[in-house]
Amino acid sequence: MRVLVLLLFCLILSSCMNAAMSSANALYDHRSVQNNIQNHYQQVAVYNAIKQDPKIKQPTDIGVSAINNTILLTGQTPDFASRQEAGLDAKMTPDVTTVLNFIDISPPVSEGTKLADSWITTKIKTKFVTSNDVSPDSIKIITDDGVVYLMGSVPRLEANAAINIARDTDGVKKVVTVIYFLDPSTS
Repeated sequence: MRVLVLLLFCLILSSCMNAAMSSANALYDHRSVQNNIQNHYQQVAVYNAIKQDPKIKQPTDIGVSAINNTILLTGQTPDFASRQEAGLDAKMTPDVTTVLNFIDISPPVSEGTKLADSWITTKIKTKFVTSNDVSPDSIKIITDDGVVYLMGSVPRLEANAAINIARDTDGVKKVVTVIYFLDPSTS
């Protein structure tokens, strides 16, 4: 019973943190509205292409993230051909210049693992909010099976601080960065 209550508390806290971060993003977003719209469009277009592709075997659990015309694919699929097909679907999306395919060939992770991933993301976002070195909206955090992906366009010092925060967070197996370095004078 205690475990169930703890899991429920973690889920509620994660949802609250996501809502707070969405509000903070609206107030402090350094990226242009046009870039945000482009990223969202590409993310949805790739996700829909993958979901509708009959060549991708089920069960799959593929996550799609976008920034600066770069698509990050994470998750799980049952075979190499499905992984490759998802990558091709992403490459065929208008204006996508780079596809980073980190899809594992394995069964989808359990709901418990997804909950643990949400908790890791929440802990990292919380550390970003309390840090003087990382703007809470500057880096997107994706966690899949304990692997943390950091995506953003930030100065090198901010990127290094974010990477160190993520690495030092309990439960993180590995940190993968998709970061475009900005000149500190332009940020």
